[in-house]
Amino acid sequence: MAALTAAGQKMTDVPGTIYTNKSATVIITPPAFPLQKADIAWCRAERIEELEESIEDLVESLEHVTADFNNAHSDKVAAEAKLEEVFQMYVDANEFRLELEAKLGRAVDALEKLARLGNGEKYGNSDGNMIARTALAGLKGQTDE
Repeated sequence: MAALTAAGQKMTDVPGTIYTNKSATVIITPPAFPLQKADIAWCRAERIEELEESIEDLVESLEHVTADFNNAHSDKVAAEAKLEEVFQMYVDANEFRLELEAKLGRAVDALEKLARLGNGEKYGNSDGNMIARTALAGLKGQTDE
């Protein structure tokens, strides 16, 4: 022990010596039996084995965490690809919807003209006018006007 006493003198590891200062009292006691080099080596070897087991456990845990991360990353990549595919389907469907709405608008305009053909601004009652009026009513969700 290389501490200093209250007077600033160096403390030494002398068994049975009592050191006191303002903050603590230290009693140096001899070990129950003297440790031999073989005992110290055995303790170190046992500690090394414990540390090696701990390292092996940590490596195994790290492998599991890495595998879980890789699986999650693969799932994320697959989900992103599926999301991109679904989004493209939405874009395509929206474009198709806009095309259909434009075609429907042109068809309604043509049927309106046919329903009035030969009668100015009023609907006519010829066979052609009536066919156009019936088609218009069906498209508009109405009964024949």
